[in-house]
Parts: sequence; C-alpha cells; structure tokens
Amino acid sequence: MNGDALVWIVLFLSIGICDFVAVYLYKQKRFPLWFSAIGMALLVPVIVFSFVSVGVSYNNIVGL
Repeated sequence: MNGDALVWIVLFLSIGICDFVAVYLYKQKRFPLWFSAIGMALLVPVIVFSFVSVGVSYNNIVGL
C-alpha cells in the first residue's frame, strides 16, 4: 500500500468518525448540525495533516 492510499484512508475515516459524532450529538440535542459542520471543516484537515507529517518524519528517520 502506498502513501497516497493511506492518506485517503485516514481522510475518509476521520470524516466518517466526525460525521458519526455530529449525528450523535444532534440526536441528543446538544449541537446543531451547522456548528458540527464548521467543526468538521476545521478538524478533519488538521487530523490528516498531522498524520501525514508523522508519516513523513517516520519515513525520514527510518529511511525507507
């Protein structure tokens, strides 16, 4: 599996998890959906970027 596939897997998993949390909180009447969408728009790129930066630094240390 190459690095691009890992980035896509992390991206889809983080979007799926954030979406599940947003729907769960909406059904519990804690957060409106628009607020959760703004949170997802800000949080998902941070998660993916941090995962990619950890992977790149690991690759530089190991030297693959």
